[in-house]
Amino acid sequence: MTKQELAKKIILNISNKTGVPKTELSLKSSFESVGVDSLDVVEIIVDMENEFNINVPDNRLMMLQSVGLLVDYVDTSLNNKNIKNLKDEKRSNWN
Repeated sequence: MTKQELAKKIILNISNKTGVPKTELSLKSSFESVGVDSLDVVEIIVDMENEFNINVPDNRLMMLQSVGLLVDYVDTSLNNKNIKNLKDEKRSNWN
């Protein structure tokens, strides 16, 4: 999945969760600026953890205050997960 596809998927999720029209959401949108409260942000992040099988440590939750930061975090987590899976696959092929 490209980062652009990921961003569209996350924006759609945010829109569905909060009722904010997706046309009002962009990578530059802070959650506060579009009226998304901190509880909604936590629920959105939990949805992303479940959907993409990633983990967002508690100390990172409050750092993800915009759509763009959330997209970047999910994208990086997925890329790191893919790299780890490739390394694990290579190790198992050597055994």
